[in-house]
Amino acid sequence: STTSEPIMLDEMLSEGCCRNEKVTPHWNTLLRLPCGGSKYVTGRVLCELDWNGEPLDSYPRTLCSNLIKRLLTEYGMKILGTFEYEFSIGVVREGAVCPYFETRPTFSTSEFSRIQEMLYDLEQELRAVGIQVQTMNIEYGQGQVEITTLPVEGIKIADHAFSFKGLVKEFFQRRGLLATFLCKPFEDGKGACNGGHFNHSLWSDNENKLSDGKTQDGLSELCKSWIGGILANSEGLQALVAPTASCYNRVKPWSWAPTNASWGIENRTVSVRAKTSSRGAYLEWRAPSATANPYFVLAATLAAGLQGLRDRLDPGPGFTGSAYEEDNIIKLPACLKDSLDALEKSSLVNLISLPPQLLRWYVKVKRKEVEDLYGTEKEKVPPVSKCQIAYLDLL
Repeated sequence: STTSEPIMLDEMLSEGCCRNEKVTPHWNTLLRLPCGGSKYVTGRVLCELDWNGEPLDSYPRTLCSNLIKRLLTEYGMKILGTFEYEFSIGVVREGAVCPYFETRPTFSTSEFSRIQEMLYDLEQELRAVGIQVQTMNIEYGQGQVEITTLPVEGIKIADHAFSFKGLVKEFFQRRGLLATFLCKPFEDGKGACNGGHFNHSLWSDNENKLSDGKTQDGLSELCKSWIGGILANSEGLQALVAPTASCYNRVKPWSWAPTNASWGIENRTVSVRAKTSSRGAYLEWRAPSATANPYFVLAATLAAGLQGLRDRLDPGPGFTGSAYEEDNIIKLPACLKDSLDALEKSSLVNLISLPPQLLRWYVKVKRKEVEDLYGTEKEKVPPVSKCQIAYLDLL
């Protein structure tokens, strides 16, 4: 929550108020952190939480691991993927957080040259922990940078994303700057917001299961069912992939983020963008914000995709024009409150094992967040200044 007031969850009260629980380290995730030349050595290992002596299924990493196992057990497939993160670099001037650069020359090499030394140093630190950078560029927002990384398999997808976000923030902090994944951190009327597109494909025996060279569009029937599952659950999953009030600055036409449950091939106005080439097909789910917990995004994708496979859901024809101008498609919630309402009604809770405990906890914390940020005001998205106070130190 964005409030300093503790939120007591029902299980905490009934089973002991804020008692200690056991965490189980996964030693294969142990990293020696770069720490920018510090004389001290810092290690980090990822853990999962036990509850009453058993793994807590609602814990995001555990939830992902269970769904990955289901994909392999039930369909013999593995997921390969990576997140495509945008973030903003800021600096404090006269007590206010301002963008590090204020121009918006997307892909400009001259603007890139101003920060290239820092970005190349960052790339070295990411490489040291096993994260392979693919591209780095200036994006269409003040102080905005996009970095893409090579895909990895299974739980490493979310582990790498989690590590990436933390390392980026710490890297710039050591240089007296602020790196934030907050969706809209500055009063930038024309710039793009920070997205966290999730690119992924499905594999079995070294075969890309999303591809089918015999179809006109190059996509398999399995791929269409997977897309159908994501689209059918897009309303309910919006609260997980767009988890803060600031995220809804993206949910508007021509924001380069989706406003409805649509799909298309190489179409940047849809929710699920399919990409095909001689190397095979992969999907880009464009709804997630950079703010989103990568374990929730991975779990949401797997849960929705598995339902699509089970029920052979048809996504309908892909869009070739602007999906923003299409009125006959399910609209995505345009504010956090509406997203939480949709999440509580989501069929995934009952059908594809998003644990009810997770739903209760998540919604309770987020409802409090809505109450604190909005009060009695009726706006869809709180002003940037309010979101800075609520989120900037956290995200």
